Amino acid sequence: MKVRDKVTGVQAIKVMLLRGVFMFMDGPDLMTGSVRGGPIPPEGVRWINRHKSKIIHTLRPQNAQVLEREMQGQLRDAELTLYETTLEVVREQFQKVSEQTRHKIALAAVLGGREILPWPKQ
Repeated sequence: MKVRDKVTGVQAIKVMLLRGVFMFMDGPDLMTGSVRGGPIPPEGVRWINRHKSKIIHTLRPQNAQVLEREMQGQLRDAELTLYETTLEVVREQFQKVSEQTRHKIALAAVLGGREILPWPKQ
């Protein structure tokens, strides 16, 4: 019997951001990157691939505002200033990407900088 996956797209995106991984859509393709430099570890790639369809669905433009509010809600009070500062730096360094992608890069930098977390098993 197959166990049903209970991870939602928003939860999957939170898991990625907390590990310093940002994501964006390039046409139909899900693109990812790490703010920590270097490649995403193999267990992270496997985890992302398992939840890819939910992530893509959640990244659709009609979900953008809800997703942004949800993700910014993950910031602790002390991190809000760091997020705004990081977002300004990201805007200067990543001029060819969308504003939504810039927000995800800044969130990944702030949330992923808390501590190094292992990737979930499921």
